[in-house]
Amino acid sequence: MKNSDDNGRVLHISVYPFIWCAFLHLIGYSVWLIFVSFCPVIGLRRKLLMKVTDRRNKKIDEAVSNNEWDEVLRLMSQSLQNAERRDRYHSKQSLDKNISKGSRKTELHEIITNVVSSETQLLEKELIMHCDLALQQLSSVDRTIVLGRTAEKPLSFVELGRQVGLTDKTVKSHYLKALEQLKEYLSDYYYS
Repeated sequence: MKNSDDNGRVLHISVYPFIWCAFLHLIGYSVWLIFVSFCPVIGLRRKLLMKVTDRRNKKIDEAVSNNEWDEVLRLMSQSLQNAERRDRYHSKQSLDKNISKGSRKTELHEIITNVVSSETQLLEKELIMHCDLALQQLSSVDRTIVLGRTAEKPLSFVELGRQVGLTDKTVKSHYLKALEQLKEYLSDYYYS
């Protein structure tokens, strides 16, 4: 196809069909990219995700009715695994760390609450000192009973009775009276 411009020069305009198709394809792809980027605004992306969620929920219901609990567990954890996969792809890192020997992750709030300030350490030392002084105020029998009941592996009243030579009911009575005395000694620290 030949055309001439205003000066009489001949212009060669060749429009090949595949170039035209490539151009239309490029425009179509650009329109598609713009459409996809606006999907969250329009809400279409949410609708697409809801379809996936609905299908997963139907599969979960079927698995529950068939007592396939491994399949239920797999389907329930699928969205979390997908989110973790997306985070890894986008190089997002969790603030949760795996600091134990097991596979359980320790969450950030657990790590932060385990960090003790110097003020808290001083208050704990003061409380321990006052508890020790309060225990010293008790008789040796009462002290043995209280320490035996509050140990990591507490002793029963019967076991404590054998140690101190009293009946289990008397040991329980001594224990309750000793606790009341300790509450009185530690009234600044004890809130009832």
